[in-house]
Amino acid sequence: MGAKPLDGQNHDLPRLLAELKATVESTSQLVGSLERRVVAADGQDVLPGTHAEISKLRTELEETLQDRDQVTQMMVEAENQISRLMRLYVAIHQLHCTLDPKEVNLAIAEIAVDLLGAESYILLLRDEQADEFVVSLESGFGSLNNKPLTGTPYEGSDRLIDSAIERGVVQIDDDESSGAIAAVPLRMEASIIGVLAIFKVFDHKTANLYQDRELLDLLSVHAGSALMAAGSYSTADRKLRTLKSLMSLLPKV
Repeated sequence: MGAKPLDGQNHDLPRLLAELKATVESTSQLVGSLERRVVAADGQDVLPGTHAEISKLRTELEETLQDRDQVTQMMVEAENQISRLMRLYVAIHQLHCTLDPKEVNLAIAEIAVDLLGAESYILLLRDEQADEFVVSLESGFGSLNNKPLTGTPYEGSDRLIDSAIERGVVQIDDDESSGAIAAVPLRMEASIIGVLAIFKVFDHKTANLYQDRELLDLLSVHAGSALMAAGSYSTADRKLRTLKSLMSLLPKV
């Protein structure tokens, strides 16, 4: 399954960005011209109407500078929007390009590290038979009580993780001293299939997780559906192989 293309309305963003850059350059040239005119006017002998002309030029200069600042801000917002859209596109593609459960788990881990900047995290997956969540992947922990953390059941000791499981919505708290700083429930409709818990982000990460809320919400939905699809496919494939093995044992008629 491939990733869905970006919405048609977002295809205009690169064009808008190019137009904004051209406008900023044009405005900068106009500002330079006005500044030179103001300096030239200041250096002239005082004649009737000179002060009025200088005042007019200064007003035009201030207005042009304000317009340039507004356009520059629009350009920055457009660049950020393009960046967010590309991050969302990459995340969706990573999650839905495979039906192997292990590869889906690794895709979630890559999103956590590369797009969210997670240095320490845990991926919990629900064990339907035992009716509990088990650590599937971890980074930044290594072991717990000298035992590997991967494969151990989650005992329900983290406030954010417990809340994400109970409420089924993304939980964020930037206080690292209290445990997880973000807990993302990986859900398929009302079913919580797993939880991605982030405990620490890299020091070089500039944006906080509140600014990544859109990506966290997308991960909650798409990672859950990708895990469900991969799990269903894996189960069906295993049953099919078992059936073929049994059929091969039957005597040929």
